[in-house]
Amino acid sequence: MSPPHSPTDGRKMVLYCQECGHDSPITGDWDESRHGDEVQFRCPDCGHLVTRRPCKEPKPVPL
Repeated sequence: MSPPHSPTDGRKMVLYCQECGHDSPITGDWDESRHGDEVQFRCPDCGHLVTRRPCKEPKPVPL
């Protein structure tokens, strides 16, 4: 008997909200905001902080 399949089967880099169960690819509908040298990903449904990741691009220097 095969295990049940979820809607995210086959996707890579899927984030899950531990508060409400929302799931989406990391490039999906997460609310992203930059704080210093990191990017925070919040759930679009409940606002829970799902993860923090280092910024790939340096913070712009004001002229």
